[in-house]
Amino acid sequence: MLTFIHKQIVTDLSSLNIALPQARILIAVSGGKDSLCLLKLIKDLQQVYHWKVGIIHCDHQWRHDSHSSAQIIYRLAREFHFKFYLGINEAKLSEEFSTREWRYSMFFKIAAKYNYNLIVTAHNLNDRVETFLYNLCRGSLIDGISNVSFAKKISKNLFLYRPLINISQHEVYWLSRYFCLPVWSDFTNLAMKLKRNRIRQELLPYLRLYINPKVDKSIINVLDRITLQNEYLKSYVRLLYSRIVHPYLVALEINLFLQLQEVFQVSILEMIFKQLTLFNFQIANAQSILNFLDKKQNPPRSVLIIHQVILVQKTSYLYFCKNKHSNKKQHIF
Repeated sequence: MLTFIHKQIVTDLSSLNIALPQARILIAVSGGKDSLCLLKLIKDLQQVYHWKVGIIHCDHQWRHDSHSSAQIIYRLAREFHFKFYLGINEAKLSEEFSTREWRYSMFFKIAAKYNYNLIVTAHNLNDRVETFLYNLCRGSLIDGISNVSFAKKISKNLFLYRPLINISQHEVYWLSRYFCLPVWSDFTNLAMKLKRNRIRQELLPYLRLYINPKVDKSIINVLDRITLQNEYLKSYVRLLYSRIVHPYLVALEINLFLQLQEVFQVSILEMIFKQLTLFNFQIANAQSILNFLDKKQNPPRSVLIIHQVILVQKTSYLYFCKNKHSNKKQHIF
């Protein structure tokens, strides 16, 4: 039996201009109830539309029994006749931001190598709230705190899609019961050394109890408004960027750039850094660059290094180069 969520997925794919018979879907499955619920939804629709479907599981190796989860998901993939891909955190990354980078790089590599045009993840409404608080505390800019969108175009032939992004945790739990799906406990969800867990287990319950019992809904309303405003801002920033960027290189025409309002300067710089690195660009970095471009400084400088990016001021342009030999601990000089 197809539920309203099955029908919503079909509608969403049509809105992304993906022809249903041509969908080639890579599902990120962690083993939690959210991803198992998503797997069930995609499996039901695959029987109707005969999609090519693959499952990718990323083993962070944070638990001594993490290989057991990988084996269970592998058996599910074989039962459903889906391709299975396994990513292993061999570098033993433990910081949440770096593991997220690694996880998404795995998704994109597998999708490109095996010709998938849709990556599907099981983020839900509660994940939007937690990500907002997490990125807000990290000092992310507007684009960062509102970046868990329902869909995102990664390249010409690849989309990232989150079918459950408007479904709450309670609704996901109801779907799990409705479909009689197994629910496995994961003790890493209780590890308070992970900041997201502390937000989920301590900060949000505190806010609901003492500040606003409907704080989740309030945050979602704010996020929706920020997202709308940010989409307009990004479209205008792209227009400005096209006017001041070098025709062939990653470089900005300095005089035109300095004539812009600060909000546009920061947004353009953030856009450039996203092209070159996954570094979390902040207002302080933008101020360092503006100071670098200040002709009144004594003595004037021609080179600035921020994280993994080298900025070179030459003639009328500011050039941005990725520093392949940089140390990851390197910051502003």
